[in-house]
Amino acid sequence: MAERDYVLRVAKRHGNQKQWNEYRRLKNFTNRKVKSAEALHYKNLIESAENPKDMWRSLSSVIGSKNQWGSPFQVHDGKRLVSEPKSVATKFNKFFAAIGSKVAGRLRSVSKDAWKKYETVKEANKQSDIKSILDFQRVEQNTVQSILHSLKVNKAAGLDRIPSRLLKDAEAELAPSITYLKRIKLPVTLLNEHITCKLCNGYLIDAATITECLHTFCKSCLVRHIELVNRCPTCDNQIHESQPLYNIRLDRTMQDIVYKLLPKVEKEEKRRERKFYKDRGMPYPDPKVAVSQTLTSTGPRPSKATKKNKGAAPKTSKTTKVKSYHRTDEQISLQLETYRDGSMCSSTEIEPLPKKFIRLSTQVTIGLLQKFLAWKLHLDSESTVGILYDKTEMGRDLTLKYISDNLCPPKEHSAPLILHYRAMDTEDGYTIVAVLMAED
Repeated sequence: MAERDYVLRVAKRHGNQKQWNEYRRLKNFTNRKVKSAEALHYKNLIESAENPKDMWRSLSSVIGSKNQWGSPFQVHDGKRLVSEPKSVATKFNKFFAAIGSKVAGRLRSVSKDAWKKYETVKEANKQSDIKSILDFQRVEQNTVQSILHSLKVNKAAGLDRIPSRLLKDAEAELAPSITYLKRIKLPVTLLNEHITCKLCNGYLIDAATITECLHTFCKSCLVRHIELVNRCPTCDNQIHESQPLYNIRLDRTMQDIVYKLLPKVEKEEKRRERKFYKDRGMPYPDPKVAVSQTLTSTGPRPSKATKKNKGAAPKTSKTTKVKSYHRTDEQISLQLETYRDGSMCSSTEIEPLPKKFIRLSTQVTIGLLQKFLAWKLHLDSESTVGILYDKTEMGRDLTLKYISDNLCPPKEHSAPLILHYRAMDTEDGYTIVAVLMAED
């Protein structure tokens, strides 16, 4: 541009025809460069759009919202050069509407027999063992073609960036290949690592997962292993310090995956299970009841002391739903000891409990703990029970977790929380005074 302007000034000063010819040449060269740069700018602006909405916004910024400066586009329709905005828009609409059909025509020679290249895989699957093949539900070509035909072309492309118009226009050419791909049978050995038990080397039956490391095994295999070793067979991590069954959960999702991938395994397992009960003359369990039972829903066995005190405990029915007993909650250990203080003497002597230690959920409230102590000590009422910590009365709504986290020193969190209890004579009956002591 600087050279063009310099030649223009020289031509005006001297009026030489040669200088004017040089100016016209430089002027045409500069205009071509400017138009080329402008076109490249518009092209990059449109191609940088991430979605159709951004593309049309970029076009609107070039054309203008009210089209005050006219259309900058000129389209050749094969016969003449079209510059009128409506004619240009009509030409663009016809072009974009015909893209799918044109590309579909090009796909006929490529995709019509594309599925034949996978014939070697199909023949290999025929020769392999039927038990080692994942046979999915059969899909018909007419079904695939009808799905392609029903696609909505006014929707944006998906993650594969394939326009819906292209898929719809090429439905006849794409349907055979898509149908064949849906019918391919995969070797089950590709998934054996994820659906087999490392203990028995068989497919997972009643899959159970360790909550600490999320490794999955057969329920029966894992229980037998835990009886000998309290560690995960895969990563060798400790499952639980004293009760490893607390950290085991039945994995219904994994078991459903195994049965859906291998329906024959489920049928064979049910057949063997029925045969097992039939050979031993035992009734086959109800599947609904079996589903409701889990590893954590098995309650503790009643002790001899509990059997003697049947009158104090509530009666249970055979149809009572199996409870979880809050085994999944955070647990806390308590030590129950009799509390004797000269200033709080009682005429009623209470014998120490046969079992001083108890482990229960940290969500247990003080009120529930009062009822438990009253029932264990065979007292008439627990209405005037007081629980103290450092000689400060605790409310009935407080939980053991609150007392342990906020009142007990951090260094004593690893030791059992000591609970001292005592019954006092009152006009209405007995009162338990339980004092939480911060003792070593």
